[in-house]
Amino acid sequence: MKLIHVAAVSLSLMIVPFSSWADEVEDSIKEGQGFYKEGNLNAALNSFNYTAQLIRQKVSEKMAEFLPEAPDGWDKSEAESESGASMFGGGLSSSCSYTNGDASIKVTVASNSPLLQSIMMVINNPMFMGNKKSERIGGQQALIEYSASDKGGSINIVVAGSALVTIEGQECKLEDMKALASSMKFQDMVKFLTQ
Repeated sequence: MKLIHVAAVSLSLMIVPFSSWADEVEDSIKEGQGFYKEGNLNAALNSFNYTAQLIRQKVSEKMAEFLPEAPDGWDKSEAESESGASMFGGGLSSSCSYTNGDASIKVTVASNSPLLQSIMMVINNPMFMGNKKSERIGGQQALIEYSASDKGGSINIVVAGSALVTIEGQECKLEDMKALASSMKFQDMVKFLTQ
């Protein structure tokens, strides 16, 4: 019976792809559980903190998939992902830049950002608008601030009430910024954020 069990385990290891059973997140969780059962609470805490960090990295990498492709005539940089403190006030973010001659546009997707509540407050209260304009882009609420004389500005888009897409442009047309905003994968993003 023992021999049959060993053979079955060996066969299953050959069938299951390496990546599915060698997941670093699962390994870290198991390690933390082991430390916890042993009563080593500090080691368990460190393992679970590391697990949370790995998951944040995976979320940031997933958010990079929602960044739009470069429009014709534009170049797109490699996506950069961050977790924790950043200029967007913390949370998780992925961003990339698009260039066309002197024109440049940076697109950032951030979740769990403290800025989100501020943007939503401005969108929902015309008293705070100032020279900003509210409209829908891709079915999502957007706050637009653009100066034609400076050829620059920003578009902030609230997605599923829990993520913020920020599009910052320099030496570019508002139409170019809106075109990038419209090509965001909002439906996939909403599905990911609400699952």
